[in-house]
Amino acid sequence: MENQEYNKSKVFIKNTIMQYLMVVAQYVFPLITFPYLTRVLATESYGVHTYMTSVVTYFQLFVDFGFILSSTEQIAKNRDNSGIIQKIFSDTVLAKLILFIVSIAALSILIPFQPILRCYPGISYLYMGTVFFSIFTADFLFRGLEKMEVLTYRFVASKFVSTCMVFVFVKSSSDLFWVPILNATGSLVAVIITWIHIYKKLNLHFVLPSVKNALIQIKKSTVYFVSNIATTAFGAFTTIVMGFSLNPVQISYWGTSYNLITTVQSLYSPITNSLFPHMVGKRDVKLVRKLLIIFMPIIVIGCIICLFGANLIITIMCGSEYLGGTTTFQLLVPVLLFSFPAMVVGFPLLGTFGHTKDVTKSTVITAIYHIAGIAFLYAIGKFTIEYIAILRSSTELLLLAIRLYYCRKYKLFISK
Repeated sequence: MENQEYNKSKVFIKNTIMQYLMVVAQYVFPLITFPYLTRVLATESYGVHTYMTSVVTYFQLFVDFGFILSSTEQIAKNRDNSGIIQKIFSDTVLAKLILFIVSIAALSILIPFQPILRCYPGISYLYMGTVFFSIFTADFLFRGLEKMEVLTYRFVASKFVSTCMVFVFVKSSSDLFWVPILNATGSLVAVIITWIHIYKKLNLHFVLPSVKNALIQIKKSTVYFVSNIATTAFGAFTTIVMGFSLNPVQISYWGTSYNLITTVQSLYSPITNSLFPHMVGKRDVKLVRKLLIIFMPIIVIGCIICLFGANLIITIMCGSEYLGGTTTFQLLVPVLLFSFPAMVVGFPLLGTFGHTKDVTKSTVITAIYHIAGIAFLYAIGKFTIEYIAILRSSTELLLLAIRLYYCRKYKLFISK
């Protein structure tokens, strides 16, 4: 029994390490290109890039539709049955393909009505390239099997390719169209590596799925999708709304500040992503407590550094022409403080104890609060990036408060 406990903990630690290495691929490689793109694209073109990325984020979440949690959970529960795994895998891929077709149709309807998209219709479709290839990367499969090393190696390879090509092909604002092309190329590399591993190493095969089963997968994932899409109200939705009233330069200030915050937030994801499948099988509340005790002091110190070193951070990472976003960045720092505990007690804790609807409810409530706050700021003439940053930080605090309320309600930290 002790050996079994040890092995489970060892798998969790290994997957967490692999998740952190994947963060290098997902965020540090883009972080290398981030200062380069902010300079060669100039503020206006970088604002367009920020806006396009935010729009595509919505479509990416729609295509993902929460499968990263629902399908992961199904595979984790059936990891010893290859027949069921192949069926879940195939049905989920078809489900994502159906949702992608719907996304392309929605984008085509949206383009004529949005000023920035209308000015760059071709580039708008190019940004959807990464969404298309994400259909076939099957992250949920490897997460469910707790084989995070595959995702790590794959992303390192794909991001290395796209990052190197950015420095070769993107030289000025006129090269903006290369950015989505190169990102899609990196995603294609990831797809090729993924399917070779699925067939050669896992000995799994794509079986003929049915539309009916694909729709069943979508139905199962709906509660996770609602939670994920509500979360975008905090970032992507806000940026999209800005496109109707703020100019690209202001959007670039917001984009650089918010990207810096989300880059730091990405360091939390390896822990929560590894914790979820671990908690599905073990419900290790003690581990949750340990993670909070260990990491919260580190996060507090990091937040203090960000507050007092904001000017230097923005100058180094983005360039002095983006110092207009310094105050916005400082006002967003509380997001870093509140988001880690909110993430940990979300699906990894409440969700695995059968309170998925409460996690979703907490996200929806805070999303409604955030959207209402944006409407209020617009109505009183205070729709500026500084006030929006204050609203964003208060939203994260509210999310944490609601989830902690549910933890206390269900006594999850007591006698576990």
